[in-house]
Parts: sequence; C-alpha cells; structure tokens
Amino acid sequence: MGGSVVTWHSITFPAVVIDGSMVDMTDKKIWFITGAARGMGVDIAKAALAAGHAVVATARRVDAITKALGEHDDMLAVALDITDPDSAADAVSAAVARFGRIDVLVNNAGNFYAGYFENISPEQFRAQMETNFFGPLNVTRAVLPAMREQRSGQVITVTSAAGLMGQEFCSAYAASKFALEGWMESLRYEVEPFGVATMVVEPGFFRTELLEEGSSTIWPELDVEDYAARTAQTIEAWKQMNGQQGGDPSKLADALVTLSDGSELPLRFVAGADVFPWAFAIAQRLFIDGIRRGKHEVVADTGGGDPVYETTSRAPSPDDLLHSKRVAQALARELAKIPETHRVAFELIKTEGLSMREAAAVLGTTVTAVKLRCHRAYVALRAVLTEAN
Repeated sequence: MGGSVVTWHSITFPAVVIDGSMVDMTDKKIWFITGAARGMGVDIAKAALAAGHAVVATARRVDAITKALGEHDDMLAVALDITDPDSAADAVSAAVARFGRIDVLVNNAGNFYAGYFENISPEQFRAQMETNFFGPLNVTRAVLPAMREQRSGQVITVTSAAGLMGQEFCSAYAASKFALEGWMESLRYEVEPFGVATMVVEPGFFRTELLEEGSSTIWPELDVEDYAARTAQTIEAWKQMNGQQGGDPSKLADALVTLSDGSELPLRFVAGADVFPWAFAIAQRLFIDGIRRGKHEVVADTGGGDPVYETTSRAPSPDDLLHSKRVAQALARELAKIPETHRVAFELIKTEGLSMREAAAVLGTTVTAVKLRCHRAYVALRAVLTEAN
C-alpha cells in the first residue's frame, strides 16, 4: 500500500493503492482519532466509517483497537501513546503513508484524576496534565505540518463541560480541560490562514468509559481527614453514576461527523442537555455583569517601580441599558410560560449557584429530573438570546 495521486485537468487529488487497485480519496475524509479503542473514540470511529470516511484509529494497543472496531478496508489501526511526542510522530507518518493525507484530527483520548485538590498528589496532578493537555498538544504538533502543506484540515478537540465550569472533586480534571479551551481558542487564529479549522467539543455526562475505575478514572492518593467523609461519599456517587449517564455517545458521534461534513465548522459544540443550562448561565452572567459594572482595570508600567492599578468606570450607554432591559423582559416572559417546577429548578442553578445534586435535594426529586427541567427551561430561553444577539 502506498500514497499516490489522481490528476484530472491539471488538478491533483490524493489516492491510495489498496489490494492492487487505485482508490480515489476525493469523496472521503481521512480521520485521525485518538483513544479509539474504548469509550467515545469507538463511537466516533464507527460514525466516520459509516459516513464513508477513512479512519486512522489510534490507542496504546493495536489489538484493543481491532477488538473494539474489527477490521475495515478504510481503517488503519496504529499504536499511539499521546504523552510521547515520538510516538505521535510515528503514528502520523503511518497515517500519511497509508492514506496520503489527514483531513480531520480528533483529540479524544483522556482520563480523569478525581479528587479534592489537597487529596491529589503532585504526581497525579502532573499526570493529569500530561495526558489531557500535553497529549493533544503532542498529537496536534505532529499533524499540523501535513495540514499546513495541504492547506486544509480540521482540528477537533474533546474537552468537557468541566472546561466551562469547575466543580468539586474535579480540580485536576477541570484544570486540564480549561487549559485545552485556552489553547484551542488561540490555535484557531494561528492556523486559520492555512485553511485549517478548529472546533472544541464540550460534552456533559455521556455513557462512555470515563468513569471506569482504575483505567479512565483514578482516585486520589493522599488522605486528608477533613476531606475523608466527602471523599468517600463522592467516590460512591461517581461509581453509581458509571453507565447511567444520560447522554448517548453514538448520537454525539453522529452529530460530530455531521458538523465536520458541513460547510463551516463551528468553534464550539456544546453537547448534552445537562450542559446547556450551565453554558447559558455562564453566558448570561458575563453579559449582564459586564453591562451592570461597566468597569475594567488598567495596568500602567511606571518604569521599574510597582505597577499601578487604576480602576476606570464607563457608565452603560442608553443602548446597553435598553438592550439589557429588553432582554431581561423577554427572558421573564419566556420563563413565565414554562411550568413552575422547571422555572424553579433553573433559577436554583442559574441564580443561586446550586449544583444539580443540591437542587435535587431542595426540590425533593432526582438529579435526572432536575437536568430535564433545566434543559426545557434553556430551550425556552435560547431563542430569546439568539434574537437579542
């Protein structure tokens, strides 16, 4: 097997030789997927193959890939340790040798070092960053030269709802995902001139293998008495949640392939009904607070001395006030249309800052019920913000 090209009217297209036959690759994309032996990576690989694309499926062990996905003419299974830059370079070389190009990179591989900050050892925290943050950097660094050369490509990185908001027992995991968000925000501008698009995928709770004990989920190493009771309770809650998450990973994978095949890749894909209320609350808080305060800090360099911080204020303009008042009124009208139970659940989380679990306790219902109510409230409000913006 080797790379080649098909030429038509002086335009060259990639092709490969498979079983002695030249196969035109112009109707399909070449997907390079990390973590493709388990969890979400398996579903993404299956969805890409089902859509007629070719897949370079990577994981630490090739036999685990073939066990999960079988063997396909349009699939190449490659061993890859994302924490090893040399391994990433070798995997990319194998992909280009087989298919001639890489069109879509999906940074999917990751794990979860759970625990309170003081319970997570420094070694565990660094290991979390090595896998979840530096791992995608290693693979992307290896893939980008090929994408720049072909002047096209997509870099899709799976972060998490934890990349939008932190929560207890997730300090290391959230830190790694927030880091990915910042990196991808900047990378977008850097590679856009080369025809390379980026997208961040921010899933909520999906039925993947992320909560598998000892493989994807690693419990904290350090014991701190003040956290002991909460640690035991939280670990038990995470264990019970494994396999019961509300999100269907196959539907997410299908949506991801659809977005990739579309005319323009969105910058963000907020995935899961449980994430929508949080994303909406964050956006609304930033928007309203910015208008309400109208303040910013200026740092002045005094030439060797301590920097001077000056707080300046800008009164909201009439347009700002009119816009915020109009939006607030529209939000209030839409909230009044939904059942009171949905509105109360939404307000407990959006305004009072309660967690899903705390809101469920207050309302005397289940976390799943709270998630559904919040999602319905969000759907009612989303059109208002879309129109306002």
